[in-house]
Amino acid sequence: MPIQTNTINEDRKIISQVYITNPNKEENSFEISALWDTGAVESTISQRAINSLELEISADLPPVIQVNAHGDEVQANRHSTCVIGITQNGQFSMEGLTTMGSERNGCDIIIGMDIISQLNSFTISGNEVTIDYNE
Repeated sequence: MPIQTNTINEDRKIISQVYITNPNKEENSFEISALWDTGAVESTISQRAINSLELEISADLPPVIQVNAHGDEVQANRHSTCVIGITQNGQFSMEGLTTMGSERNGCDIIIGMDIISQLNSFTISGNEVTIDYNE
């Protein structure tokens, strides 16, 4: 059971590097910054990462309505499956990631509870975050 430990930054944000891959085009794989957000129900991905991965809009999943920071409702598309790895080996396959438009806090993906709940444990103690996952 691998364990990764991160430190919460001075802005009280949990940011780490993750690996992301389009399983249909494995040459489109790279490391990006991710914001871990326990208040987010679903994980989201930036348009820049979608373009780099060449993810397609999922015909099987309807768009969703999101509320932005200004309280405005915006429609967001869901995209085909991509693989997110905490390390290059510890991977989670996620289908239907929604588009968040531009990156947030310098991160191209927000990892929400749909991924966090798949971990063995996700513990916050003081300024330290421990992520326990299977490889």
